[in-house]
Amino acid sequence: MNLGVALQSQGLLDGALAAYQQAQALGPPSGLLLENLGTLHLARRDLLAARQVFEQALALDPGLAKSRAALEAIERLQSE
Repeated sequence: MNLGVALQSQGLLDGALAAYQQAQALGPPSGLLLENLGTLHLARRDLLAARQVFEQALALDPGLAKSRAALEAIERLQSE
């Protein structure tokens, strides 16, 4: 997951996506990993994918404030 965060912070979104997907395949489900993946989808302007991933993150860990805030922002954008 750290590789994905590092790549994303450098703007290497395709590499970050691959790193997050590999982390998902190798490890147990992680709300934080999904939150990072949702942030990546937002950076790619894929609101549908971001929404789905943030919902999954919150299902695993309802305390993820960043995921909750992102979902609220997406809902506002989609209702305009």
